[in-house]
Amino acid sequence: AAAAAAAAREEAAAAAAAEAAERAAEAAAEEEEDASAEGRASTSGDESGLDEAEMEELSAEVEAMNMGALRSALAERGLDKSGKKPALAARLLEARVREERAAAADGSSDEEE
Repeated sequence: AAAAAAAAREEAAAAAAAEAAERAAEAAAEEEEDASAEGRASTSGDESGLDEAEMEELSAEVEAMNMGALRSALAERGLDKSGKKPALAARLLEARVREERAAAADGSSDEEE
């Protein structure tokens, strides 16, 4: 019974992380649309700035973190560190996606010089 409960919790956390990744990709796409409308379109190939493998890697990294690590990572970014693990993981994943996009945008501008 305990193993089944643990498996159910892991499944719920994975589902929450996947949902967070989807929300982050949607938010990234909206940001990209805004940037395009303002004439600041990214030069990356896809709308999120991250490919599927990168999204999966970020999701797996965040999902593997324990509560202490999640809270610490959120605190470092000035984000709310309260809630259950799926909420913390989703919040951190969204932040990590934004960071990766910003880093990719900075990298692409450096490459053009």
